[in-house]
Amino acid sequence: MNIKKIIFISLIIRLIIIFISLPVLNFDLKSYLKVGQLTLNKINIYPDVARIHHPYFPFFLYLETLAVYLNKFQINPVFIIKIINNVFDLGNIYLVYLLSKKNKKTALFYALNPITILTSSFHGQFDVIPLFFLLLTVFLINKKPILALLSYSFSIMIKTWPIFFFILFFKELKNKKIFLFVSLFPLFSVFVYSLIFNTDFFTIFLTVLKYRGLFGFFGFGKLISLIFNFFKISPSVSVFFQKILLIVFFTFFLFFSLFFLKRHSLIEKIALLTLFFILFSPFFAIQYFSWPVPFLILSRPKFFTHFLIAATFFINVNYYSWIVPAININGFVNIISLIVWLTVALNFFNLYKLKKTL
Repeated sequence: MNIKKIIFISLIIRLIIIFISLPVLNFDLKSYLKVGQLTLNKINIYPDVARIHHPYFPFFLYLETLAVYLNKFQINPVFIIKIINNVFDLGNIYLVYLLSKKNKKTALFYALNPITILTSSFHGQFDVIPLFFLLLTVFLINKKPILALLSYSFSIMIKTWPIFFFILFFKELKNKKIFLFVSLFPLFSVFVYSLIFNTDFFTIFLTVLKYRGLFGFFGFGKLISLIFNFFKISPSVSVFFQKILLIVFFTFFLFFSLFFLKRHSLIEKIALLTLFFILFSPFFAIQYFSWPVPFLILSRPKFFTHFLIAATFFINVNYYSWIVPAININGFVNIISLIVWLTVALNFFNLYKLKKTL
């Protein structure tokens, strides 16, 4: 099977999931439509609406606006958004193919992995877009560093989480000065939006910086949440400790990025940092599971299939609760959550101790 057939089969699978899931709306899809409609009506969304519904730099909101506009022509806006996501995810398949030295089995593995299919085609999350530009950055960094940094800049503009890897890319550069290109697209997007909507430049940045996932949803955050509940800690004290935990987490994340990733390849380093984030972050959202997928498939630690299977099961159970809202899955989800967390830990420690690199 050649790469064209792999991409074609992937497209068919993704289209089937998109059409099946069109009636199923969730908070994120409703947020896209809300932001798109407000932007179409020339209403500024920063900071009040954006804080909850679009805590990102101004870019994807224009695609949301386009999707809402096309609704006038009887084109489902959710379909448009999910199609846009998957155009980039098909690009991810090809980039995985190139980064694996044109290994068709590796490309097929990514093409059929259920995590990114579910999060982009069913859920409608657009993390596959920054993933595309992140993979492109990895592909270009040693060949065309300026283009690589522009790609990296674009990934951060779409969603801010790729900024977690700035130390890795900075270390890869011979000419460190050109790293300034990374700020280009985020700054440009804010500047353009602030001109169009007469918005304070810094308000947009503060909205983006204040974003965090859900506390107590998964992993370390879930464990801390259970401890808080057990000792009946008041919400105000809990919020204070959450802020402290976030500062401690990012301190260790930075420390790990600087001093503990010296003998791994760039792909392995990114895989390790995404796993570190999932393993220890007190805040989480279900789409975060898609972050390490291409890098795990490329680096292939011993237990990476265990993670893919466990995380897929966890995602499916949560999505099922959207379809049947009356179902009580809390206890079941807690058990699955623990299993997934253990598979993340297994992959992290197994990949970290590897001595050979790609």
